[in-house]
Amino acid sequence: MSEVLDETIRSPSGISWRVQRRAGATVVRRDSGSPVSIAGDWALGVVTARGHRSGVSADGSTLVLADVASRNRFAVIRFGKVRVLQFSGSFAIDAVSNDGRMLYLTESVEDSTATYAVRKADLATGILVADPVENVDVNAKGPIPASTDGRDPTMRGKPIDRTLHTDGWTYTLYFGTTHTYVHALDSRSGGVSLCFDLPSAWNSRADTIRLVGQGEAMTVTRSGRTLGRLVGTRPGSSPRVELLAT
Repeated sequence: MSEVLDETIRSPSGISWRVQRRAGATVVRRDSGSPVSIAGDWALGVVTARGHRSGVSADGSTLVLADVASRNRFAVIRFGKVRVLQFSGSFAIDAVSNDGRMLYLTESVEDSTATYAVRKADLATGILVADPVENVDVNAKGPIPASTDGRDPTMRGKPIDRTLHTDGWTYTLYFGTTHTYVHALDSRSGGVSLCFDLPSAWNSRADTIRLVGQGEAMTVTRSGRTLGRLVGTRPGSSPRVELLAT
């Protein structure tokens, strides 16, 4: 028997999607619009250990759900129509582009549930882009701008916290195998993926650290105290972390 589910996700633009599952079917409703029924068991993506949900575009036009019974099937609901996509591999929903045209996925690699590559799929064609999204490591021990060095398509660790910006950036806090870091994804175009290593002294505090969106910057906080800010993510700027405490 299918587990009964009733959950709601709200886009940064203020549009709500309600997802209800019962009796082998999933019913989706956008704000006060007409319901759309999908055969089978589908759910929002759970992207962090703290239960943050994902799958809605910033403009509210598109919702993507994951098949509960698999790791490679996704239902795309856009303008009242449903399309089911299936890819080869093990994937989870990460984010949807602002305009709902691109889906970002984390792919488990190296036979490990703690090692990921960020992939993107074109929702108009249903095609998974062959190469992973290029990931740039940014040294977070000081205000050092991103460079072309240290490029690595994989990330390692457990996602703990997340915050979204209406300008298109998605920030996720990861507790890595050797360090804690913030992954920043520019979900406007998918052309930028950054990882900011946080001080090693913060590793033992990972479960208490939170990400907070604030103006044009994302802040890292603990017990209400600001530890650092990620700034310079606007076009033409140099992304960097400004540490305010260690």
